Amino acid sequence: MNISLTPQSEAIVSKYMAQGYSVEEIIEQALKSFDNQGQSYTEWLQREVQAGLQQAQSGKFSNRSIDEIIAAAKAKQGQ
Repeated sequence: MNISLTPQSEAIVSKYMAQGYSVEEIIEQALKSFDNQGQSYTEWLQREVQAGLQQAQSGKFSNRSIDEIIAAAKAKQGQ
């Protein structure tokens, strides 16, 4: 497989190669990190949806728009 990297990504790969890592190790670690981020986001989203459902079932509703709710949730997560 051939991939093309941006100059910034190429610089990052070069930095780690200079530290003794192989390209394969760098890509593998990057993919694991990317996958973990996706899983973390999915788990967070599932918790938020579950909390919202529980609140709705108990009669607690918000007057905020979906955009306001998303912005507040992202701020809470530090994104």
